[in-house]
Amino acid sequence: MTEEITSQKENYELGFHLVPELSEEEVQKAVEELSNLITSHEGLITFAKEPQKFRLAYPVKKKLNSYFGYIQFVAPRTIVDPIQDELKLNNNVLRYVVVKQETKKEKTKPQKQKRLTKEETPAEKPAEVDKQLEEIIENL
Repeated sequence: MTEEITSQKENYELGFHLVPELSEEEVQKAVEELSNLITSHEGLITFAKEPQKFRLAYPVKKKLNSYFGYIQFVAPRTIVDPIQDELKLNNNVLRYVVVKQETKKEKTKPQKQKRLTKEETPAEKPAEVDKQLEEIIENL
């Protein structure tokens, strides 16, 4: 049973910011390295968004711009930690995040709240409510 859990594949997304000093060729090479990192750990890439240069909302490691891209992949749960360990060592990566994506089975529709009918609502007596209001007003 343990084998079944470890071999179960999940959908993940790696979002990353690359340093802004890279040339276009170096950005492509960095993305290729990230893709190779995933595939070398038994991951299967399903989609990759080419990095685009963006202005950051706040400085990250004293950088005001970065190349942002993401890679969606399918992989066993056990490879996420080794991938993150290697990403920490990559000097071209400013920031990254690896998140598990929900599958269609896991997504649930929000359930409608049941409306209470008059019979189900707690019966409040107007006289009691008036009395409580008067007490509150007197205490002010």
